[in-house]
Amino acid sequence: MSTEMIVNIVLSAIAFIFVFLFFYIRDMRRLKSKKKKVITEVKYLMLRNNIKEEYLLNKGFLALTAFINAFIISAVFFFIEVLHWHILFKLMLGFVLTLALIYSIYGILGNILEKRSEKK
Repeated sequence: MSTEMIVNIVLSAIAFIFVFLFFYIRDMRRLKSKKKKVITEVKYLMLRNNIKEEYLLNKGFLALTAFINAFIISAVFFFIEVLHWHILFKLMLGFVLTLALIYSIYGILGNILEKRSEKK
């Protein structure tokens, strides 16, 4: 493995940790807040998969969404940094990859949660 690849892996791991902590702390504050701020992931899954809000608003689910968000951002960051393209092409590919990963991963998660919530 080249040193550039190792540096990209380390930077992606650091980005993963920071993004995970950011999303987890942000969502926990929103959950504990007296003002009911809407958590985007919860609203998306409620509208798309007909899952009740009470089923989604817990610490485990918020940790899972923070993990998914951190994975998406760090994976796109790693993939974009590996490519040796012009910055404009990297930005366009990063945007497309981010949207594709968000919709696919949250779609799969929504289907799994919908099946589990129907069993209960």
